[in-house]
Amino acid sequence: MTNDVGRWTHLTAVYDAVASRMSLYVNGKPVSSITRTGTPWQANGPMTVGCALYAGALGDHLTGSVSGIRVWRGALAASEVAAVHGGNPAVKLEGMWPLDGPASDTPTYLTDWSGNGRDLTITGPYAWTRDRGFGRDGALGLELSEGSCAETSGPAVRTDASFTVSAWVVLDQTTGHHSVVTQIATGAPGFFFGYNPGPDRWHFGMPSASGGTPTWHIAESQQAPELGKWTHLAGVYDLAKGKVRLYVDGVLQDEQDGPSSPWMASGPTLVGCNGNVGGTRNSRLGGVVDDVRLWTSTVDPDRIADLAAG
Repeated sequence: MTNDVGRWTHLTAVYDAVASRMSLYVNGKPVSSITRTGTPWQANGPMTVGCALYAGALGDHLTGSVSGIRVWRGALAASEVAAVHGGNPAVKLEGMWPLDGPASDTPTYLTDWSGNGRDLTITGPYAWTRDRGFGRDGALGLELSEGSCAETSGPAVRTDASFTVSAWVVLDQTTGHHSVVTQIATGAPGFFFGYNPGPDRWHFGMPSASGGTPTWHIAESQQAPELGKWTHLAGVYDLAKGKVRLYVDGVLQDEQDGPSSPWMASGPTLVGCNGNVGGTRNSRLGGVVDDVRLWTSTVDPDRIADLAAG
């Protein structure tokens, strides 16, 4: 197995003194196990994080980030390692749309830079405008009055499994619902990620079903949005723990129970509006959106904070 640069990975090392076995787990799954030869001995020095201490000198420094460190007395069983990992699969980037316009240093337009070929197409007029770094033409402006909306040709994530969605957004008005990202179905979408005028809050919600009158499972921001301000939003559905979470500017705002029977929304992913597979489009953003991303599984909170700081 090769390392995966730039992606959060969960590692567990287990030493079973009774069986003299050393085992390595990656993302909750065993990848290697060997028999240790020789007599066990006690290391009486300090435990180090991010480097090794040998003969009084620090070395083998980690270049990257580390989070969620735990140490146990005794050997964990494979099932316990899986439980520590959380039961979710490895994080995989499913869609990444930088939305950088023609005057940016590296124009990306509507191209999916995840390598999965989920390019966006757009209906209605749109304009490239300044991004949060004040670079020229670095973000995609979606015009509410003209009915603009961007979408993929098919679904980007499985909404019946753990997933994460994030985006930078500028909200221009608080009249009506304003969708940043959704993935649609025949009726209600698999998720709604945007602004809800009822409580005047940012909103990440999942309905119990697409048809009928579903129950919505909603995580909301603690404060009302600030109009005209760049804001980073991230929504996480954690199937293993049955939770939906919303982060604003890298900070966890709310965690609520998710749907008891999650389902797959098999329609396209929409950026800047909501709708259904029958062609209806509504809840236009009417603002500016930038750097939209979708992953399979739950992105680590530290990684979400990194994205919000970027």
